[in-house]
Amino acid sequence: MNLDKEIFVKLFVGNKSRLTRSDGSIEAKSINNVNCLPLTFVPKMPWKNISDDDEKKLFSTENDDFNNISLIKLPNNLKELFIELKIHEIKNQSSIFEIQNSHLYKRVLKKTISYFNKHNLHSSEITPHSLYFGDPNLSNNTYNREDNVYIGMHLDSFERALLKDRKSARNRVCINLGIESRYLLFYNISLLSMYNYVSNDKDVRNNVNMIYKKFALKFPDFPIYRLEVKPLEAYIAPTEYVIHDGSNWNSNNPDINLVFRGKFKYKKKTILSFLNFFFNFDN
Repeated sequence: MNLDKEIFVKLFVGNKSRLTRSDGSIEAKSINNVNCLPLTFVPKMPWKNISDDDEKKLFSTENDDFNNISLIKLPNNLKELFIELKIHEIKNQSSIFEIQNSHLYKRVLKKTISYFNKHNLHSSEITPHSLYFGDPNLSNNTYNREDNVYIGMHLDSFERALLKDRKSARNRVCINLGIESRYLLFYNISLLSMYNYVSNDKDVRNNVNMIYKKFALKFPDFPIYRLEVKPLEAYIAPTEYVIHDGSNWNSNNPDINLVFRGKFKYKKKTILSFLNFFFNFDN
């Protein structure tokens, strides 16, 4: 299957070893020992190092589109504030509620929004989510509490945008506040491109969530990528426009993260970022 390069990855911290690939998707019967609904898809195992061909698809020095995926690290002043909050030490959901109600957390949240507003296009509204607390060692994180199932690879629809408008929908920043790495799983192809490949299927006409499911059935070998996000780093991703999921597989500690929705486009480009990618430094 030949597709133009579409969704690129910008590494402002780390190097290309942060990315691994799966050779496609598979329909899951269960995720994390919980039975799934039909047409729930997860990446095929195992995860592999990316190839030279993957690098050509994932990285571009020219493309600077709003819908790219970025990996960034927090500035030191925000790192120190989050460490002071001791969010990384939390072991249960009730402690999350206590921290969110504290004056210190509200001050840190305000400072964090102020920082990301510098990277927010057109001063779009920034919407913070509640702190997320999840179990350790989950292959796929996203859980539907109405159906009591993990949903696997999926599309966000917080913005309630139509298919034609999703390219300009707000994207998200997700900050890893735990003490171990977590991962963003994603396709480097947009929802609109997926639709173009399955548009003849009547099931996708009035159901945006069926687009990916039909695509996965038709193209089970289309690769899925995994981006490692270390503690106090964040990813920026167009999760209303790209099929994705989270994971903290092989971890021993809870998954704790904080999400903001806005129109984020990280602007800082440094010589260090260039050296990291090509010479495999890390920081």
